[in-house]
Amino acid sequence: MSSQPSAKSAVLVCFAILAYASHAAHLHHRKQEFEHIDGNYEVLHFDLDSFTATNVLEFDAFGEHYAVHLTVNEHHVPSHIRHVNIDPSEHAQQPHFTSLTQSCHFIGSVI
Repeated sequence: MSSQPSAKSAVLVCFAILAYASHAAHLHHRKQEFEHIDGNYEVLHFDLDSFTATNVLEFDAFGEHYAVHLTVNEHHVPSHIRHVNIDPSEHAQQPHFTSLTQSCHFIGSVI
């Protein structure tokens, strides 16, 4: 029996080293992303019950009270969007990929 590692073992060791290096690089990149967050953020909670009646979204952030009036953008109804980069023979019955018939896009202004 030979004491030298086989080519298969060498390939496995190289693969393990590359996988570890890739994982370490990903973790370093993620750490850099989080270092850019300077702590100036707040978690917001929206009362959607009052929004449905008034179309005004109110919330508090950074010690200030905000009210935003939102209007439905009727030009962005998901079921009206046609995907032209699909194979029509495969998706002839469902070219829209959604059953949503009302827009979920809004235009707003701070009041």
